[in-house]
Amino acid sequence: VLALRAVAVAYEWLEDFHKMDSYAQKLLTYGKRFYGLSSLEYADYLKIAGSAKQGLLEYSNAINYFWTSWELKEDLIGKASESTLVSLDALADAHYNSGDYANALKFYEQYLSNIKKSKEKGLQIEKMEDVAQCLEQLSRYDEAELKYRAAMDLKYSGYENQLPHSYIALARIAEAKQQYSEAQELLNKAIVTNNQYNNSNQETYAFILNNRGILLHHQNHFDEAITSFNKSLEIRERLFGNNSREYAQTCNGLGNTYHLVGNNKSAISYFQRTYKIEIA
Repeated sequence: VLALRAVAVAYEWLEDFHKMDSYAQKLLTYGKRFYGLSSLEYADYLKIAGSAKQGLLEYSNAINYFWTSWELKEDLIGKASESTLVSLDALADAHYNSGDYANALKFYEQYLSNIKKSKEKGLQIEKMEDVAQCLEQLSRYDEAELKYRAAMDLKYSGYENQLPHSYIALARIAEAKQQYSEAQELLNKAIVTNNQYNNSNQETYAFILNNRGILLHHQNHFDEAITSFNKSLEIRERLFGNNSREYAQTCNGLGNTYHLVGNNKSAISYFQRTYKIEIA
Protein backbone atom coordinates (compact mmCIF):
# COMPACT_ATOMS: atom_id res chain seq x y z
CA VAL A 1 0.00 0.00 0.00
CA LEU A 2 2.84 2.39 0.82
CA ALA A 3 4.40 1.68 -2.57
CA LEU A 4 1.07 2.33 -4.33
CA ARG A 5 0.76 5.65 -2.52
CA ALA A 6 4.29 6.67 -3.52
CA VAL A 7 3.63 5.82 -7.18
CA ALA A 8 0.32 7.72 -7.23
CA VAL A 9 1.94 10.82 -5.74
CA ALA A 10 4.85 10.55 -8.18
CA TYR A 11 2.43 10.63 -11.12
CA GLU A 12 0.86 13.74 -9.61
CA TRP A 13 4.29 15.41 -9.69
CA LEU A 14 4.58 14.36 -13.34
CA GLU A 15 1.04 15.66 -14.02
CA ASP A 16 0.08 12.30 -15.52
CA PHE A 17 -3.36 12.25 -13.96
CA HIS A 18 -4.66 9.23 -15.87
CA LYS A 19 -1.98 7.00 -14.36
CA MET A 20 -2.36 8.74 -11.01
CA ASP A 21 -6.07 7.97 -11.07
CA SER A 22 -5.41 4.31 -11.89
CA TYR A 23 -3.07 3.90 -8.94
CA ALA A 24 -5.31 5.97 -6.66
CA GLN A 25 -8.23 3.60 -7.31
CA LYS A 26 -6.00 0.61 -6.46
CA LEU A 27 -4.88 2.49 -3.37
CA LEU A 28 -8.49 2.88 -2.22
CA THR A 29 -9.16 -0.82 -2.76
CA TYR A 30 -6.13 -1.97 -0.76
CA GLY A 31 -6.53 0.79 1.80
CA LYS A 32 -10.08 -0.35 2.52
CA ARG A 33 -8.87 -3.94 2.95
CA PHE A 34 -5.87 -3.19 5.18
CA TYR A 35 -7.01 -0.19 7.22
CA GLY A 36 -10.79 0.02 6.92
CA LEU A 37 -13.11 2.79 5.80
CA SER A 38 -12.87 4.71 9.07
CA SER A 39 -9.10 5.03 9.20
CA LEU A 40 -6.87 8.04 8.82
CA GLU A 41 -4.93 6.17 6.15
CA TYR A 42 -8.10 5.71 4.07
CA ALA A 43 -8.92 9.40 4.51
CA ASP A 44 -5.48 10.22 3.10
CA TYR A 45 -6.07 7.93 0.11
CA LEU A 46 -9.41 9.62 -0.56
CA LYS A 47 -7.57 12.95 -0.75
CA ILE A 48 -5.13 11.48 -3.29
CA ALA A 49 -8.01 10.06 -5.36
CA GLY A 50 -9.65 13.49 -5.31
CA SER A 51 -6.47 15.13 -6.57
CA ALA A 52 -6.35 12.68 -9.47
CA LYS A 53 -9.95 13.41 -10.42
CA GLN A 54 -9.35 17.15 -10.19
CA GLY A 55 -6.33 16.78 -12.47
CA LEU A 56 -8.66 15.07 -14.96
CA LEU A 57 -11.13 17.99 -14.54
CA GLU A 58 -13.72 15.59 -13.08
CA TYR A 59 -14.72 18.10 -10.44
CA SER A 60 -17.86 16.37 -9.20
CA ASN A 61 -15.92 13.19 -8.39
CA ALA A 62 -13.05 15.19 -6.93
CA ILE A 63 -15.43 17.09 -4.64
CA ASN A 64 -17.00 13.84 -3.40
CA TYR A 65 -13.59 12.38 -2.53
CA PHE A 66 -12.35 15.57 -0.87
CA TRP A 67 -15.57 15.95 1.11
CA THR A 68 -15.41 12.40 2.46
CA SER A 69 -11.71 12.77 3.28
CA TRP A 70 -12.30 16.06 5.11
CA GLU A 71 -15.24 14.78 7.17
CA LEU A 72 -13.41 11.59 8.14
CA LYS A 73 -10.26 13.46 9.18
CA GLU A 74 -12.29 15.99 11.16
CA ASP A 75 -13.93 13.15 13.10
CA LEU A 76 -10.63 11.35 13.72
CA ILE A 77 -8.12 14.13 14.44
CA GLY A 78 -10.07 17.37 14.75
CA LYS A 79 -10.92 20.30 12.53
CA ALA A 80 -7.71 22.28 13.12
CA SER A 81 -5.18 19.54 12.37
CA GLU A 82 -2.89 20.11 9.42
CA SER A 83 -4.06 17.01 7.59
CA THR A 84 -7.73 17.96 7.99
CA LEU A 85 -7.03 21.45 6.71
CA VAL A 86 -5.27 20.01 3.65
CA SER A 87 -8.44 18.12 2.67
CA LEU A 88 -10.65 21.12 3.43
CA ASP A 89 -8.44 23.35 1.27
CA ALA A 90 -8.57 20.82 -1.55
CA LEU A 91 -12.37 20.75 -1.28
CA ALA A 92 -12.55 24.55 -1.50
CA ASP A 93 -10.11 24.61 -4.44
CA ALA A 94 -12.16 22.01 -6.34
CA HIS A 95 -15.32 24.09 -5.95
CA TYR A 96 -13.44 27.22 -7.07
CA ASN A 97 -11.89 25.51 -10.09
CA SER A 98 -15.30 24.16 -11.12
CA GLY A 99 -16.73 27.70 -11.04
CA ASP A 100 -18.82 27.11 -7.91
CA TYR A 101 -17.61 30.24 -6.13
CA ALA A 102 -20.40 30.28 -3.54
CA ASN A 103 -19.44 26.88 -2.11
CA ALA A 104 -15.74 27.65 -2.47
CA LEU A 105 -16.34 30.77 -0.39
CA LYS A 106 -18.09 28.73 2.29
CA PHE A 107 -15.22 26.28 2.64
CA TYR A 108 -12.47 28.91 2.50
CA GLU A 109 -14.29 30.79 5.26
CA GLN A 110 -14.50 27.57 7.26
CA TYR A 111 -10.74 27.09 6.81
CA LEU A 112 -10.09 30.65 7.92
CA SER A 113 -12.27 30.15 10.98
CA ASN A 114 -10.39 26.95 11.87
CA ILE A 115 -7.02 28.75 11.87
CA LYS A 116 -8.09 31.98 13.61
CA LYS A 117 -5.89 31.10 16.60
CA SER A 118 -2.94 30.17 14.43
CA LYS A 119 0.26 32.20 14.66
CA GLU A 120 1.03 31.50 11.00
CA LYS A 121 0.25 34.88 9.46
CA GLY A 122 1.29 33.71 6.02
CA LEU A 123 -1.42 31.05 6.06
CA GLN A 124 -4.00 33.53 7.31
CA ILE A 125 -3.06 35.95 4.51
CA GLU A 126 -3.37 33.21 1.90
CA LYS A 127 -6.83 32.14 3.05
CA MET A 128 -8.09 35.70 3.44
CA GLU A 129 -7.12 36.30 -0.18
CA ASP A 130 -8.83 33.06 -1.25
CA VAL A 131 -12.01 34.36 0.40
CA ALA A 132 -11.53 37.74 -1.32
CA GLN A 133 -11.12 36.09 -4.72
CA CYS A 134 -14.40 34.23 -4.28
CA LEU A 135 -16.17 37.45 -3.30
CA GLU A 136 -14.64 39.12 -6.35
CA GLN A 137 -15.87 36.34 -8.64
CA LEU A 138 -19.34 36.72 -7.12
CA SER A 139 -19.21 40.49 -7.91
CA ARG A 140 -19.37 41.33 -4.21
CA TYR A 141 -16.72 43.96 -4.77
CA ASP A 142 -17.03 45.99 -1.57
CA GLU A 143 -16.66 42.86 0.58
CA ALA A 144 -13.78 41.64 -1.55
CA GLU A 145 -11.99 44.97 -1.16
CA LEU A 146 -12.34 44.85 2.62
CA LYS A 147 -10.91 41.33 2.73
CA TYR A 148 -8.01 42.20 0.40
CA ARG A 149 -7.20 45.22 2.57
CA ALA A 150 -7.35 43.15 5.76
CA ALA A 151 -4.88 40.69 4.23
CA MET A 152 -2.68 43.58 3.11
CA ASP A 153 -2.56 44.96 6.66
CA LEU A 154 -1.08 41.65 7.86
CA LYS A 155 1.63 41.84 5.22
CA TYR A 156 3.28 44.79 6.93
CA SER A 157 4.72 42.45 9.56
CA GLY A 158 7.18 40.39 7.56
CA TYR A 159 5.33 39.75 4.30
CA GLU A 160 5.99 43.04 2.56
CA ASN A 161 7.21 41.24 -0.57
CA GLN A 162 3.58 40.26 -1.19
CA LEU A 163 2.29 43.84 -1.14
CA PRO A 164 2.46 44.35 -4.94
CA HIS A 165 -0.10 41.57 -5.43
CA SER A 166 -2.43 43.23 -2.92
CA TYR A 167 -2.32 46.44 -4.92
CA ILE A 168 -2.89 44.52 -8.15
CA ALA A 169 -5.97 42.83 -6.65
CA LEU A 170 -7.32 46.14 -5.34
CA ALA A 171 -6.77 47.66 -8.79
CA ARG A 172 -8.92 44.91 -10.31
CA ILE A 173 -11.68 45.73 -7.83
CA ALA A 174 -11.46 49.45 -8.62
CA GLU A 175 -11.57 48.70 -12.35
CA ALA A 176 -14.63 46.46 -11.88
CA LYS A 177 -16.30 49.37 -10.09
CA GLN A 178 -15.25 51.64 -13.00
CA GLN A 179 -13.01 53.68 -10.71
CA TYR A 180 -10.30 53.92 -13.34
CA SER A 181 -8.18 56.68 -11.81
CA GLU A 182 -8.00 54.82 -8.51
CA ALA A 183 -7.12 51.59 -10.35
CA GLN A 184 -4.25 53.37 -12.07
CA GLU A 185 -2.97 54.75 -8.75
CA LEU A 186 -3.11 51.29 -7.22
CA LEU A 187 -1.08 49.81 -10.08
CA ASN A 188 1.48 52.58 -9.59
CA LYS A 189 1.70 51.57 -5.92
CA ALA A 190 2.18 47.97 -7.03
CA ILE A 191 5.22 49.06 -9.05
CA VAL A 192 6.60 51.13 -6.17
CA THR A 193 6.28 48.29 -3.64
CA ASN A 194 7.70 45.81 -6.15
CA ASN A 195 10.75 48.05 -6.49
CA GLN A 196 10.98 48.59 -2.75
CA TYR A 197 10.46 45.08 -1.42
CA ASN A 198 11.18 42.75 -4.36
CA ASN A 199 14.19 44.41 -5.97
CA SER A 200 12.08 45.22 -9.06
CA ASN A 201 11.08 41.60 -9.66
CA GLN A 202 10.60 41.31 -13.42
CA GLU A 203 7.90 38.63 -13.35
CA THR A 204 5.74 40.80 -11.09
CA TYR A 205 6.53 43.91 -13.13
CA ALA A 206 5.41 42.18 -16.34
CA PHE A 207 2.19 41.10 -14.60
CA ILE A 208 1.53 44.70 -13.54
CA LEU A 209 2.21 45.99 -17.05
CA ASN A 210 -0.20 43.42 -18.49
CA ASN A 211 -2.91 44.51 -16.04
CA ARG A 212 -2.19 48.15 -16.87
CA GLY A 213 -2.66 47.31 -20.55
CA ILE A 214 -6.07 45.80 -19.78
CA LEU A 215 -7.06 48.86 -17.73
CA LEU A 216 -5.98 51.29 -20.48
CA HIS A 217 -7.79 49.17 -23.06
CA HIS A 218 -11.04 49.43 -21.08
CA GLN A 219 -10.58 53.21 -20.93
CA ASN A 220 -10.15 53.31 -24.73
CA HIS A 221 -6.55 54.54 -24.34
CA PHE A 222 -5.47 52.10 -27.01
CA ASP A 223 -2.03 53.47 -27.92
CA GLU A 224 -0.98 53.49 -24.26
CA ALA A 225 -2.45 50.00 -23.83
CA ILE A 226 -0.39 48.67 -26.74
CA THR A 227 2.77 50.23 -25.26
CA SER A 228 2.12 48.61 -21.88
CA PHE A 229 1.30 45.22 -23.41
CA ASN A 230 4.45 45.32 -25.56
CA LYS A 231 6.64 46.03 -22.53
CA SER A 232 5.00 43.13 -20.70
CA LEU A 233 5.40 40.84 -23.72
CA GLU A 234 9.11 41.64 -24.03
CA ILE A 235 9.75 40.72 -20.39
CA ARG A 236 7.57 37.62 -20.49
CA GLU A 237 9.25 36.32 -23.61
CA ARG A 238 12.62 36.77 -21.93
CA LEU A 239 11.51 35.09 -18.70
CA PHE A 240 9.18 32.34 -19.91
CA GLY A 241 9.70 31.98 -23.65
CA ASN A 242 7.26 32.51 -26.50
CA ASN A 243 5.39 29.27 -25.87
CA SER A 244 4.30 30.11 -22.33
CA ARG A 245 0.84 30.85 -20.96
CA GLU A 246 2.11 34.21 -19.74
CA TYR A 247 3.23 35.13 -23.25
CA ALA A 248 -0.10 33.96 -24.68
CA GLN A 249 -2.05 36.06 -22.19
CA THR A 250 -0.32 39.26 -23.29
CA CYS A 251 -0.58 38.33 -27.00
CA ASN A 252 -4.33 37.98 -26.51
CA GLY A 253 -4.48 41.45 -24.94
CA LEU A 254 -2.58 42.91 -27.90
CA GLY A 255 -4.86 41.11 -30.35
CA ASN A 256 -7.98 42.54 -28.74
CA THR A 257 -6.54 46.06 -28.68
CA TYR A 258 -5.29 46.02 -32.27
CA HIS A 259 -8.70 44.73 -33.38
CA LEU A 260 -10.45 47.69 -31.76
CA VAL A 261 -8.19 50.22 -33.46
CA GLY A 262 -8.84 48.57 -36.82
CA ASN A 263 -5.40 47.00 -37.30
CA ASN A 264 -6.76 43.55 -38.02
CA LYS A 265 -3.54 42.29 -39.63
CA SER A 266 -1.68 42.74 -36.32
CA ALA A 267 -4.68 41.48 -34.37
CA ILE A 268 -4.77 38.23 -36.33
CA SER A 269 -1.02 37.77 -35.89
CA TYR A 270 -1.29 38.00 -32.10
CA PHE A 271 -4.43 35.85 -31.93
CA GLN A 272 -2.64 33.17 -33.98
CA ARG A 273 0.27 33.19 -31.52
CA THR A 274 -2.19 32.79 -28.65
CA TYR A 275 -4.01 29.95 -30.41
CA LYS A 276 -0.84 27.99 -31.19
CA ILE A 277 0.21 28.12 -27.54
CA GLU A 278 -3.22 27.14 -26.23
CA ILE A 279 -3.53 24.04 -28.45
CA ALA A 280 0.05 22.87 -27.91
